[in-house]
Amino acid sequence: MKRHALILLVAGLVAATSFHCASPEFTTAKIALGQRDYPKALRNLELETRKNPGNVEAWLLLAQLHREYTGNYTAAAEALQNARAGDRTGAWKERIAAEELALWVTAYNAAIGLYNEVVTAERPPEESLRRAKQLLELVVQLKPDVPDAYGLLGTLEELLGDTVAALARFERYRELLQPELQVARRIGIALGMPREDLLQRLGMPSASRDIPAGTDTLRVDRWTVEGAPLYVFSAQTAGGATRVEGWRYNPPAAWSEEEKGRYVRLSLQPLISAAIAAVDRAEYELALSYADAVLTLQPTNEQALSIRAEVYDRQGRTEELLELLQQLRQQYPTNKVYHAQYGLLLTKLERYGEAVRAYEEALRLDPNYDLALFNAAAAYKNWAGKLQQEELDKRRQNPRYQEQRERYAPLLQKAAEYFERYRELPGKRDDLIVLDQLVNIYEVLPDRAKLERVVRELEALAPRFEREARYYEILGGVYARRGDKAKAEEYYRKADQLRKQ
Repeated sequence: MKRHALILLVAGLVAATSFHCASPEFTTAKIALGQRDYPKALRNLELETRKNPGNVEAWLLLAQLHREYTGNYTAAAEALQNARAGDRTGAWKERIAAEELALWVTAYNAAIGLYNEVVTAERPPEESLRRAKQLLELVVQLKPDVPDAYGLLGTLEELLGDTVAALARFERYRELLQPELQVARRIGIALGMPREDLLQRLGMPSASRDIPAGTDTLRVDRWTVEGAPLYVFSAQTAGGATRVEGWRYNPPAAWSEEEKGRYVRLSLQPLISAAIAAVDRAEYELALSYADAVLTLQPTNEQALSIRAEVYDRQGRTEELLELLQQLRQQYPTNKVYHAQYGLLLTKLERYGEAVRAYEEALRLDPNYDLALFNAAAAYKNWAGKLQQEELDKRRQNPRYQEQRERYAPLLQKAAEYFERYRELPGKRDDLIVLDQLVNIYEVLPDRAKLERVVRELEALAPRFEREARYYEILGGVYARRGDKAKAEEYYRKADQLRKQ
């Protein structure tokens, strides 16, 4: 599970300097704040807000104390609500908004810290999960129009076993990302793209600022696109290119300039998690819509492409799947899985020559790739079987026709070669399916020596497979084809007895 980080700063506790018309409790609280006597300040601010609930400044200071001293973010949020209710003239509007943002940042940082602990733990305590969820719910309450926390909330609800709630959070995350998705489609901005490419498309930004981050530099650029502001967040690693990590398009007008330009790394994981959950629930069109959202933000995203391939496969959209797998092979030529998946689909389509070439490419990358070895062997054998059937059909139509075994015998030999290589892998030596296939191949070729070797190995496996009907069926077939009726009946009888148990 991916860990999250947030790069935000919050101001420290600051006591106001006006003392006129102040009650003794309020005056004492301010002096205590100046002396950093936070317990005393807290007591007196609580007394003051009970005595004078319309004192907006007292509520603000109380919110700051809970944020930075007690860590009671819920109490801080309640104090801010009371401050806003008491600010009838709007004189404190900016101060309240600034403190609300500071509280949001602090609570979000705390939530992410706890989130990282629980998602990386092998068995996270449910209490920690619920505490992280509670913090994120407060974050959402403070800033319901900011998408960041919804994705994390959905992940926690998945861990708590509430898939329905998780999907609702993921959907809300996607809804709030609609402006970013729309501008991505219009101008082609994408995660990971070089900042220089964006400069070529949009020209120089109207404003830029750099944020030092260790050996890296974070950059915030501002453009106007179709009359609305676009904030783009890019990171430059030491000696590397500057690449786009996120953007905000046309954020709510009520946000402060600080909020609009807050550095954001767009997270794709909530959308990917939603797509995977939708596939598991057989909601394929929903899964595709989430995968498409990911691919809008990052057209080369491997997980989203794989999800799309899975859906196409389940829906039987063969041509689309074939095209997509070919695209994946081209984009990720060193990924053996895509070559093997492409080969498997071609095998189903009986395009055996292309299929084995795809498997061989996978095996070039990993000579011990078990799926590619097994499926390459099966493709060669099925290919041989198809050609053998063609030869048999010709012979039925014309009894004088001489069967051309050379059309399929080399393919059977290749199939045997791959099955034998598969058996050399750890734990694969006694695979009954493979042994059955080898028996059949060596009978057809024929290759007496190899056939006898495999049959001896099969018979030696009796102690291991004595409770499996399939084992005795294989041996029964071997001896039936040899004309050994007694042995064939013995093995078939054992298979029947096991099936009845």
